[in-house]
This record gives sequence, C-alpha cells and structure tokens, in this order.
Amino acid sequence: MSWAKLALVCTFSYAFCLQLVTQNRFLEATETSKIYKLLAPARIVSQIDTIADDSALRSLGEDVRSGAGKEEAACNSLKFRPGITLLKRDPLSRIHTIEATFGAVSYPLVLDTGSSISWVYSNTSSTANKSRQGFPVGCNSYQVTDTNFTISYRSGIACGPLYTGALSINGLKIHDFTFGVATKVPALLEAYSLSGIFGISSDPADSDCNVVGLLQESKIINKKSFSVLLSHIPSESQDLDDNDGVLVFGEPSKPLYEGELFYTPLLPNPQNHWIIAIKAAYVAGQKVELPTSTSLSIDANNGIRSGLLDTGSTLVVLPKADAVALHSYFNSSISDGKNFAILCNTTEPIGLELGNYNWTILPSNFVGEPYPEESPYHGYCVSNIQGGDISSSWILGEVFLQDLYTVFDVEGRQVGFARRNTKLTLAHEEHQNYTENNTISPLETISTNSNKSSTTALASLHVSATSNNVGYTLRPYPFLEQLLAIIFILIW
Repeated sequence: MSWAKLALVCTFSYAFCLQLVTQNRFLEATETSKIYKLLAPARIVSQIDTIADDSALRSLGEDVRSGAGKEEAACNSLKFRPGITLLKRDPLSRIHTIEATFGAVSYPLVLDTGSSISWVYSNTSSTANKSRQGFPVGCNSYQVTDTNFTISYRSGIACGPLYTGALSINGLKIHDFTFGVATKVPALLEAYSLSGIFGISSDPADSDCNVVGLLQESKIINKKSFSVLLSHIPSESQDLDDNDGVLVFGEPSKPLYEGELFYTPLLPNPQNHWIIAIKAAYVAGQKVELPTSTSLSIDANNGIRSGLLDTGSTLVVLPKADAVALHSYFNSSISDGKNFAILCNTTEPIGLELGNYNWTILPSNFVGEPYPEESPYHGYCVSNIQGGDISSSWILGEVFLQDLYTVFDVEGRQVGFARRNTKLTLAHEEHQNYTENNTISPLETISTNSNKSSTTALASLHVSATSNNVGYTLRPYPFLEQLLAIIFILIW
C-alpha cells in the first residue's frame, strides 16, 4: 500500500473515531440557546446572553443570590420519573400544556394555576374541530354527575356537566377525579388545538377536583405541593429534549434550582387563587411610584399590590393606570393606554419585592417582538407587560415565572421561589420503581388489566429500542463499521 493511501486511512480513522466519541455527548450551552430560541422566537436576547451577563440580577436580587455560591446543586441531572411531567408550549398561544389521559386518550391541557377546576372539550361542543381532541360524551367508564360547572372568561363562558373517573399523568393514576366536560366554550380558545384546562388551585380542602389533594390522599405524594419550571431543560434523549419545562408533584426537586427557596405566604381569597403580596416594584433599581387605588385587594401593611401567579398566562398584566406608571420609567416608551412599546435595546430590568427578597424580570423576558422596518415605530418592540381591564391583583404569568423555579405549597399556604438551575440536564431513570420519601410507588396504583392508558403510562418512561432518536440505535458502533469498510476499500 502506498504512503498516500496510508495517510488517507489515518485521516479517516481519526475523523470517525472523533465522531464515535462525541455522538452521545450532552448539548453545550450555546446549542441549548439556539434550540431555546427556536422554541421562543419572540425572545430578543438569547438565553446564553442572560446566563453569561447577570449583572442586572445582582443589582436587584443580591439577597436572593447570596446563597447561590455556597450551595451548588448536588446533582445537575434530573431523572425523569413518575411525578415529573414534561410541559410543552403550544406553538400558537405559547401557553404551557401537559398531557393528561382520560380513558385511553391523551389530551393537551393548559397548565393553569389561575383556574380552580379542570375541564376538557366535549366532542359535541359547538367549537369542536378536527384538530382538537374532544371527550366522548356517554363514555361508559366515566360517570356523569348531576352537577354542572360554569367558568367566566373575558370572551364568554365555559360550562357543562361534571364527570368522575380515572386520570393518568405520566405514570400517576387517580381513580376518582372530577372534571368538567365543556359543551360550551368561549371563542377565546377556538383558534387553538388545545383540549381544555388543567387547573390547580390553592384550595387546602380535600376535593375530588383537587389533583394534588387526591395524590396525597392516595399516599402517592407525602405533601400537598407541586412545583413548576417554565423553561427548556436540555437532554441528550430526543424525546425528553422536546420540552418547555416540567411540572413536579410533591416535595420540591433540588436539582431544579440553585441556592435556597424563599417563601412568601398566600393572601386569603375566596377563589383560592395563588395570590401573594407585592411590597414594591422597581425599574433599574428605582422604586416605582404607583397611583392611589381604591379597589386594592390587599392591606396596605402587607404591600402595595397583590399578585396572582398564573401559569395559564404568557404575560404580566396590570391595571391600566399601574401599567402606565411602570412604563413611564422606561425612556421613550409609548402606549395607546393598554398596549405598550419600548425601545428594543432596553437594558433596564424590572424588580418585584416579594416577601423579603427582590426578584428580577430581565429584558429578555419582557421585551417582545420588534415592529417591522416599514412601521413608524421601527426600533421599538412590543412590551410583554400589558394594561388590562382589571382592578385588583397583578397577573404574573410566564414573563415573570420563566427564570424561576416556583413551588406551590398547598399545605403550607405559601409560594416558594428560587433561581432555576441553568446547568440542569434531563435524563431517563434506569428503573421504574420510584418512591418519594418512602411513600408507596405510584406505579402500584396503575391498573394491571388491559387498559391502554396503563400501558401508555408505563411505556413513556423509557426510550423505545426502535426509536429514531439520535444516539439511540440497535447497532452500538455504526461509525466503526463504516471505518472498517472504508479501510478495506482503500487497501483493496
């Protein structure tokens, strides 16, 4: 064999061995950022920029960050298991959804901490369409009650009978869950393929509508609590990487956050909303002076305003007068009284004082889509903080929650916040036998008959051997086989 052929063989050997070593690596931070921007095209500043330059966080959140350097997360890998549910962001509404299974059918439902009840579309609903999965009225495995539900929205009402039956969410199964089947739904949701609402209120009373209470009553979790992270968690498993966050039932999950959890108590309210006190608001460290209001739902000794934590909202919505006051602290901001535009190169962060700590909303979260070049507002971007026809609590949606790990503690009547762990990756658990602090395995509550929902729940825990996911193949060393084939051809 000539020296030229030998050199060529060595070159190919090096290249293929390099591919062999790196094919199953974790995604790097820059790649994660690109993936995240594809999922969230409205973001003006990438996630990697936010992570690399967090000086804005230091100015308003020093108290929050004080423990971060002392308490590094013991493990930066979160094992996917029953009790942890992937969240997906609907491509049109940009609202986070979960897959909830009734019978043998999975329904994409909006994760909504602003709702006290869960409901799905009826297949006889006037707004039923081909892209939306509707619940089959008259299903023999579910019992219709003699009670109806009604929920008012700005564009109309959702109403219909209440049903009772089995609910499955990634390996967890509740046998007697009560939910609504909507025969009438407002036009607000008509344009989307969403199948309904998955509501989780702060109601501490045991109720067949309260999924957290039912899980605790069945000893599947040992505390009436759940937590959410509304940001993408990278994974080298393609099926797990397709996520926009997670919902965790039970105790807080330490890998999901850095430093400490800081709690603030709930404000009592008859609707059992997740409402907390806002002691102050800041823009670039300057305290915002809000107008006097006669319709506050909070005692002045507790704070200036109350805030409703709402995973079912993508924005932060304030009463119109409050929104005008807040945006006046941004140079050259403009408004029609309800919608606002700010300069796209805005760098001033917004801070909210909750409890004894300040939490920062970065421009990457509240600076929205830019106006087109032909617009007279070119150079401006839409503000993701809007004014609404509301008179009491601020609505704190994804714009506020996105960079936080949030714990909704039903039992303790409080909400906890921590900085999300930006180094976290998601991986499959090696086995399915999960228990939380010695509670019984939730898999024991799944029916052992031929029910299709049980099979689906169990199968979702592992990557299929026939999956097309990158890095999962029946041939363990495909590149080595190709290398040997090329060497043989060159020598021959």
